[in-house]
Amino acid sequence: MRELSRVAVPDTEAAWLEAARGKCLREIEAMVSGHRPGDLPADPTEPRLHRRTITLEVSPETYDIWRKLHALAAEEHGQRLSDDELIPSLFRRAYGDGVAGHGGAASAPSYKIALKQCPDCKRAWQYSGGRDLEVDPAVVECAACDAVHLGSLDAAAPERTTTTVTPRKREQVLARDGHCCTVPGCRRIIGLDLHHIHYQSHGGTTRWAISHPSALSTTALSTPEG
Repeated sequence: MRELSRVAVPDTEAAWLEAARGKCLREIEAMVSGHRPGDLPADPTEPRLHRRTITLEVSPETYDIWRKLHALAAEEHGQRLSDDELIPSLFRRAYGDGVAGHGGAASAPSYKIALKQCPDCKRAWQYSGGRDLEVDPAVVECAACDAVHLGSLDAAAPERTTTTVTPRKREQVLARDGHCCTVPGCRRIIGLDLHHIHYQSHGGTTRWAISHPSALSTTALSTPEG
């Protein structure tokens, strides 16, 4: 009942009770996840509503380190990061963030996560914990700005990989922007991505030309809405 109360309203209560009939708690949790109050069980889910909870038990010394990490990240990024923003930031710092001189090589894209996308409906999934989890379309658009494409996973033979941005072009853009975010007011120098000034969906291209030298811009994205 606790799970159903998250989404059921008077007009949809009967539909949710019927859909939950005979299901165990885990099945009901999966059914409710991704829905908003007022949705029906058969309504499409929203990937960004599929939140995950991490519970950690640490020693006082480790807890002190966690607090210091938050403080150092806030100082480096110019603002306090949420836990959801801090963890990817630490991962990039530890395993390379794609910025020359700041813990990684400028020739490599900063995204290290594999996404599978349907060529027809454009929905995408990330493999995690033994299953595919659907991701928000905004996340796919951000990753697609600076990514390595493996081609079809159903091909008889592995296809040749292609890159959205060549290593030389990435180095050129980062050097032009001083290896820092170009969003007004942002001072971040790590966790940087290349993004299109004009949306690709609106005809923006990944190019470098004298007539339009700023087809790409350096941005620090912690969330798709950033």
